[in-house]
Amino acid sequence: MYSLQNIEWKKSGKPEGTESLYYNGENIEVTHNALILGKSGTLDFFTYSNIFNWKKWYKYTGLEDLTLRVTINGQFTVKIYSDDSLILNKNVSSSGGPVDISVSGEYKNAIISFTLESEEGGSFLGGEWISLMENKNYHPVKIALVMCTFNRDEYLYGNLKVLKGCLPENYAVFIVDNGNRIEEESVTAMDPRFKLFHNNNTGGSGGFTRGLVEAIRDDEEWTHVHFMDDDVTIEPESLYRTVSFLSLLKEEYREAFLSGSMLRMDTPWILHENTAEWTGVLIKSRNKGLDLRNRDNILNNESEYYSPVLLFTECYLVNLLQKIT
Repeated sequence: MYSLQNIEWKKSGKPEGTESLYYNGENIEVTHNALILGKSGTLDFFTYSNIFNWKKWYKYTGLEDLTLRVTINGQFTVKIYSDDSLILNKNVSSSGGPVDISVSGEYKNAIISFTLESEEGGSFLGGEWISLMENKNYHPVKIALVMCTFNRDEYLYGNLKVLKGCLPENYAVFIVDNGNRIEEESVTAMDPRFKLFHNNNTGGSGGFTRGLVEAIRDDEEWTHVHFMDDDVTIEPESLYRTVSFLSLLKEEYREAFLSGSMLRMDTPWILHENTAEWTGVLIKSRNKGLDLRNRDNILNNESEYYSPVLLFTECYLVNLLQKIT
């Protein structure tokens, strides 16, 4: 069994006003461990963070099967959608355990989402999209996350605190301090997988390059380097999805780049960019300003984009990560 991506909904660490990026619904009470539906309550996970883009997964990993696993307490009607079309309507029940709902392979070229409805009320405790079939493309990955920083201690330590609690076991963090002032113990004491490198102020490009060089020099054999800005609020699930996606890539895409999206910090439901390209004069951001609470915008944002500039260098951009900046 492969866990592909989790259903994200918990509020901890997420900016105010971003609930609709994770779920929508009626007659819902939010607790730390559950979304509680009252009588005739509904939960809709056709959202920016919780749709499953099977079309991209199928293209890049060959994913042939898809199952929704939900952990619930009560009786529910689960509805599965392909894009905006209802494809499955199933009554399920559980007293706190997982329930699996298989999605037909004929919809592997679509965006998949689901809703939960409860006549008498119940609790949604969690969920994930999984694959039950053995995947011949599976290969383990080890990722060095490189973060370049310069006198932004509040952001840096805030993100390290988040990473400390969610860093996948096959990750390590390479922190390049362009200010050449952070004490090593203040970083390594948080997690032994946090590595600090003092550096001259060579700017972002020089700092990230130093991190790349250190990852190559490291005793561990890292398969990938994940670049991350310091002045962001990271969505921890993006790390999990990075691992699951890269671990299943087809051979022809294993040298490709994986790109992330960025949302605004002041209005975190507005897209800052979904990849960008250098035109030779300016940087051109894709889908800048999209309101990701809108269903049509969500679908449009999932369409593939090929930059003529980037394709010339044979770079494939796949946008599966959610990162709030």
